[in-house]
Amino acid sequence: MLSRPLRRKRKKLCDVIVESVERSIVTDALKPGDRLPTERELMESVQCSKGSAREALKSLEVEALVSTHTGPGGGVYPNPAGTEPASRALRNYLHFQPLDGEQVYPLRKVIEVELAVSVLGRLSEDAFTSSC
Repeated sequence: MLSRPLRRKRKKLCDVIVESVERSIVTDALKPGDRLPTERELMESVQCSKGSAREALKSLEVEALVSTHTGPGGGVYPNPAGTEPASRALRNYLHFQPLDGEQVYPLRKVIEVELAVSVLGRLSEDAFTSSC
């Protein structure tokens, strides 16, 4: 019996645009206040429809990576990096995915190391000695 070859799920165009904008924010070291491509510029550069460009920008806005402003001086701007998108995703995962002790320990090992790295150089000596 012949088996059908596995078909790879094709990425949606809006997801490709989202990844492109995210990559642009990082590689161009864009900061809040720097302007990102407009909907029209995305349509031209990626050769996509208005719907795909809008969906991509809305996805970025929902993830709190960008904010959009209308009117004079409007546009798409990167938001300051924050922990809210990551913590929201983690909360959703933990809410809908039952975990047991065997799964929590490896998760703690990863999170605690990343947390420790993220505060290096930001904490004073008093932060280490004071108790909560």
